[in-house]
Amino acid sequence: MLDAPAYARAVPIDAIAIAAALREAGIDVAAGILAPESRDGRIVVALPGGRLAWFPTSDEDHARLARERRVLRVLAEHCRFAVPRILHESPAGWDVRARVPGRVDPWAVYQRLPAEPEGAIPIACAR
Repeated sequence: MLDAPAYARAVPIDAIAIAAALREAGIDVAAGILAPESRDGRIVVALPGGRLAWFPTSDEDHARLARERRVLRVLAEHCRFAVPRILHESPAGWDVRARVPGRVDPWAVYQRLPAEPEGAIPIACAR
């Protein structure tokens, strides 16, 4: 059996471990309100205050989260539309992000665009 990488062994996978990791980062959240979800091979946890904590579960996801943070920072710097802001980046590879304010259903937009192509114009021009 292969050993997991050191950071993967340190990545919290249940609400109690996630609450402890967040506490070490100065984010005090009771484990009882956390509901970790698996999303695209990663673990995401909704936090109070419109925040999300993302935890990698593999080397690939560790690298993917790092790429996402770089992309989000570039978008925030160069685009006019709102993007999730990185509020905390852990040396273990997980992060906490502020959600974009408002309500959105990206899948509904995606499904609507073929029938309403003019709806893509405001999306494409948002810079």
